[in-house]
Amino acid sequence: MARGFSFRASTSLKTSVRVDPKVILGSRLVALSAAELDAEIQREMEENPALIRLDEQEPLTDRDLYRKLAPDQLRLQSEDYEFLRSGQDLGNECHWTDFAGQPDSLHDHLWAQISGTAGHDPELDLYVIESLDERGYLGLPKEEIALACGRSLEAVEDSVARLQSCEPAGIAAEGLIPCLILQLQRESSSLASLAINLLENQLPLVLDHQVKIAARRLGIEVALAEKVFALIRSLNPEPGRTFDSLTPEAPRASAELSLLRTESGWQIQVRGVTTAELSVDRTYQQLAGAKGDSAQHARHFVARAERFLSALELRQQTLTRLGAYLIEKQGGFVTTGDLRFVNDLTRCQVAKEIGIHESTISRATMNKFVEIATGEVVSFDLFFDSSLRVKEMIGAILRTENPGKPLSDQRIAEILASQGVQVARRTVNKYRDHSKLLSSRRRKAA
Repeated sequence: MARGFSFRASTSLKTSVRVDPKVILGSRLVALSAAELDAEIQREMEENPALIRLDEQEPLTDRDLYRKLAPDQLRLQSEDYEFLRSGQDLGNECHWTDFAGQPDSLHDHLWAQISGTAGHDPELDLYVIESLDERGYLGLPKEEIALACGRSLEAVEDSVARLQSCEPAGIAAEGLIPCLILQLQRESSSLASLAINLLENQLPLVLDHQVKIAARRLGIEVALAEKVFALIRSLNPEPGRTFDSLTPEAPRASAELSLLRTESGWQIQVRGVTTAELSVDRTYQQLAGAKGDSAQHARHFVARAERFLSALELRQQTLTRLGAYLIEKQGGFVTTGDLRFVNDLTRCQVAKEIGIHESTISRATMNKFVEIATGEVVSFDLFFDSSLRVKEMIGAILRTENPGKPLSDQRIAEILASQGVQVARRTVNKYRDHSKLLSSRRRKAA
């Protein structure tokens, strides 16, 4: 009996969506803060030799140098000072700070040290001390001091040198880098010598925290280079502030986006490294065009670098478009900082109107801050939470009320209505509770 054969034909369709790696990387970068982005770029440059930082960049200001060299040192070393004042036993060796009382000013401390020293010129030394700014830097050119005091330039340089030998170390420097070098010169160690070498000859490597490259150029192990970088970061970039105040300033939130108003119009600045500061190494580009295994290796890194630069550009474009939109829709608040001008706005609305996915807007604004035209740094959340405006307005009303006749929630609602904000009495009660503000009866009792 013949066997029967059956044939079955089937067709199946499979649909898959492949997300562009550049989009994935771009979404990840847009979620980073400026500080996190710097760290990510540093990591990428260490792993990808085809990605380099351009040398042709604008001169860095002292503030830029602070952020890169000592971001954790822009504060007072009050703990060290209190230790000295507490009279702890430091052995038999005495120091002038052991006998110092509550500091009146940096100038008083410097004058007490320099008076009676060899070559002391009271009039000139006092003028140089008075020329120091709040950071402890020399605030006037030496030539101008010489002209004002009727002294030679050499005499002024001697006076500055006398001050630079005083405490705190780094005082009377002519800028941040000279200040750090003065502090390092007080230490007779190989680490200090290596640190001075880096600051004087390889500053870009220090600013970009290029530890591995610095180690190669100095001819030392990476572990030792890490110690050199740590030593530089431990220095005090503003020694003058040590004696001007014992109360450190509260840290200020770092803005990812600045919306600045100038005479020529609005300026939108995205903080952090941009594609203008990075590039693909030309050597790798040339090698990628050749043949062989080395060319394939180069093409891999070149493609990776180009993908990273595209993602970085996407981050910058997203934040720039978002900034322009906020200026248009929240211009009153951005200009004045007055919460009464915050309009109702959602991230979904922003996404639709500027043509960017809502998840991207969420990543770009989550836990981030923006600097507005008044110089204030505010959370992005403020632009998307109209309740913050109402809460602030309620708080402002209560701060100006007559303590003997506190306002009721209904009266507060009426005042808000007169200011263009329509809310019900129960809404006032809810916002007041959220802000932990007392009711009219309890405010009167208080």
